[in-house]
Amino acid sequence: MKIINSLEKGIIYATAFLSALFVVPFFPAPFVLPRELLLALSVILLFILWSVKLVTKGSMTFSKGKYDWPVLLIALAYLLSAIFVTPNKMEAFWLPGTASFVAASALFYFFVNQLKKEEKEGVVFSLFFSGVVFSLLVLFSALGIFAKIPQLPDFLKANTFNTLGGSIPGIIFLTCILPLAFNFILKNGDPAKRLFFSVSSIVIIFGLALSIKNTIPAAGGNLGLLDYGTSWQVLVDTLKFNPVLGVGPANYITAFNRFKPLSFNRSSFWANSFTSSRNFYLTAATEVGLIAILAFFILLLSVYKYDIKTRLTSAETWPLIVLFILAFIFPVTFFGITLLFILLAIGSNSEEKTFNVNFLARGENSASNISSRIPSFIVALPVIASVIALSYFGYRYSLAEYRFKEALDAVGNNNAQTAVDKMVAAINLNPRVDRYRLSYSQLNLAIAQNLATKKDLTDDDKNAISQLIQIAIQEGKATVALNPTRSGNWALLAGIYRSVMSFAQGADQFTIQTYSQAVALEPVNPNLRIALGGIYYALGRYDEAIDAFKLAVLAKPDLANAHYNLAIAYREKNEVKKATEEMNIVLTLVGKDTADYETAIKELKNLESLTPPAEAPTPVIKPPLELPEEATPPASL
Repeated sequence: MKIINSLEKGIIYATAFLSALFVVPFFPAPFVLPRELLLALSVILLFILWSVKLVTKGSMTFSKGKYDWPVLLIALAYLLSAIFVTPNKMEAFWLPGTASFVAASALFYFFVNQLKKEEKEGVVFSLFFSGVVFSLLVLFSALGIFAKIPQLPDFLKANTFNTLGGSIPGIIFLTCILPLAFNFILKNGDPAKRLFFSVSSIVIIFGLALSIKNTIPAAGGNLGLLDYGTSWQVLVDTLKFNPVLGVGPANYITAFNRFKPLSFNRSSFWANSFTSSRNFYLTAATEVGLIAILAFFILLLSVYKYDIKTRLTSAETWPLIVLFILAFIFPVTFFGITLLFILLAIGSNSEEKTFNVNFLARGENSASNISSRIPSFIVALPVIASVIALSYFGYRYSLAEYRFKEALDAVGNNNAQTAVDKMVAAINLNPRVDRYRLSYSQLNLAIAQNLATKKDLTDDDKNAISQLIQIAIQEGKATVALNPTRSGNWALLAGIYRSVMSFAQGADQFTIQTYSQAVALEPVNPNLRIALGGIYYALGRYDEAIDAFKLAVLAKPDLANAHYNLAIAYREKNEVKKATEEMNIVLTLVGKDTADYETAIKELKNLESLTPPAEAPTPVIKPPLELPEEATPPASL
């Protein structure tokens, strides 16, 4: 039993140490997926050891901490919202896997909470040394050491690289670690140990200073975070539609696109989409709804009651306080969630209670009686079955991500056949990931367009083009089906139809249908309205084009391209006065406010750089291909 206990502690300490450092370049998301797999693997191994102890001893002990109920409520809130609200479960549970991170971190909290108070010191040391190593890596990056190693991937060679994938997560981590570092200095009387911890703390301070330096934007820039006003508006409108469970974990971008206010188009980020709100709490409330607000309120209340009010001077309290404060200022990454639960478990040792549940039959030699252990097997069996299932699917999904990374690398090396083979393998391993479907669709479309540029197309070429287009549309439709609430998926499908308008009959009407649905899901995006108006213009439907361009102008009055497209559409309708007015507005938007003639000439040259509505496509293949009935766009929401 001592061996099992030692293994449990080893896994917990290793996980706490590696959580901030674990990066694997073999996946498309090297900062997210490896961390999720590490946490999942740790929880699985801990459950296996727990099952072995249960069957061996025939009894189970459970240490109850003071934060158990808030942690359990938070995990339950994310799971319920992911199951019942998030359209694409792969996003909620796999990548980015918000619900899985929260659930696995909550389970890890309970395992850490089973450690004795002195054993939890090992977790504190693990976090501290993780912060030291993290800071050293930040220093090495700043000095350009990694850039001198040619075998490393490009993202590791950046002088701003850190293992959390961003400077803000690094600031949050190191700021939370600093109180622990100072506590080690103060409580150690041994001069050698005090010197060691002092030097280590200086390393952490340097790492923190570099992280802050990397975060400071250039002159006239900003942090690139969503503003509080837009964040609040998105939250309020989301709760109007689904107040209890929100928009679903890992689905913030859908709420942002649908509910961002018109005023957002006045910001410098008007063309961007955001996957998180201005801070962690606003993101959680938007994705998980009122139940998340309630859960985090109970947690904050518990921390205030048990720590801030009674143990404010404790070294275990300040990392929690710092993390809660920073979560009000910045978005928190998935590691931040894991860090939160680890810190809660470390500080949850003052009111522990132990419950013993004995499954052994009473009587002489009951411990050696096999039948007396049947209840233990019954309790352990669901855990073992879940572990096997999670391991199987985790392996398949991880292999799918690896194959997808190989496909992306093949695309970068212009190896189309290898890219196709690897993407097909990824889709076969995990068909419910829209990223795979989208990339495969675009790849087939690119191959078709390249093949169509050949002179003197043969019948075989035409058949190949037809098949490639059908696959592109089929995969585009699959992308929409996996998450029909996301405007970007509809826009990408519309782009596919638009690309084949020169190949196939009926693609123009499909393009209009899909762009219209994208506009409905992101109503204040002027670029979508310009794209829709461009299709009408290309088809000679100038009145509808003018209406679309007018709405684009209303969405963003200072967008020169919207006015330019509207002017061109007016020109085609022979409404010269209106076209001139719009063109004059364009001149004021694209250049300096001067009146002399030569400046006006320069403004006209700038005007030429704007994107006009596309001309009606000339058929590349004669006669044009006929799209099959299966190519019809999915039904709108």
